[in-house]
Amino acid sequence: MKPKWSKRLRARYVSIHLHGECRDAYSALVDTYRNLFGEVSLGLSGLKQVKLSGNVSREVLTVRVWHTFLNNLRASVALLRCGDQPLQAHVVAVSGTVMGLEDLLRKRGYLS
Repeated sequence: MKPKWSKRLRARYVSIHLHGECRDAYSALVDTYRNLFGEVSLGLSGLKQVKLSGNVSREVLTVRVWHTFLNNLRASVALLRCGDQPLQAHVVAVSGTVMGLEDLLRKRGYLS
């Protein structure tokens, strides 16, 4: 659901490949984002975890973020920490729709 303060806000769906193990990667991403950009930016970003319909063969986290906060999300992924340990992760694909993201992941071998 879009906030009332902007009619030109567009969602971006981002898949993040995690190279280590983390029990709750989404919470770790939210904590990292909050530490870097603050509580207000986190609230405005529209960061939300998304479930994909296919089976994910690797450790992939999929989130939605408003397009103006995409660079902040990429920075948070680069500096992701799970607990006290850094967690290596990278952005696999970015799309404007969930179906488009699933197609990109299928082409790249992340969905079976």
